[in-house]
Amino acid sequence: MENLILKKEHSALGELNSPHRRTASMFYESRSNFLRVKCLDCGNQQIVFDRAASYVQCIICGKTLVEPTGGKAKIRAQILEVLD
Repeated sequence: MENLILKKEHSALGELNSPHRRTASMFYESRSNFLRVKCLDCGNQQIVFDRAASYVQCIICGKTLVEPTGGKAKIRAQILEVLD
């Protein structure tokens, strides 16, 4: 009985040290990005957040560039670059 308990403990330790075990990252990798977009009406370039919680409008002509959706926002402009 005692050997059975020791084997279970060793197998549990082996699972923790296994190279196939998925390890948690020490740093959180964000799934969201900032985008450089170009207004389709006036050509103005702005930087916006791809998960915006509010409407984002062009600062020159006032056209809506980003609409919130509760997750990833709907981009209504030309995406020029994804910024890290």
